[in-house]
Amino acid sequence: MVAVSMNFTDLQVLTLVRAHPGLNLYQLTKTAKKEMNLMGECNWTTGKIQKAVERLKKEEKVETRLVINGGRSCQEVYCKI
Repeated sequence: MVAVSMNFTDLQVLTLVRAHPGLNLYQLTKTAKKEMNLMGECNWTTGKIQKAVERLKKEEKVETRLVINGGRSCQEVYCKI
């Protein structure tokens, strides 16, 4: 198995998923804006979270489950490690 270095955004998202398992991408974005806002600067977007989750899935650090919530499908994110 090859060791892969993780970028800072991925590490932050992994930490967030560990602290809040089962949140969907939108909820993770809201939580990141609230909990990881450094000195008033916040550039967390759903797309940024989504790309980090995709990279973490590829590295088998998180898994997602597709659920229907209020008539809409969304991905809940869970930590695997």
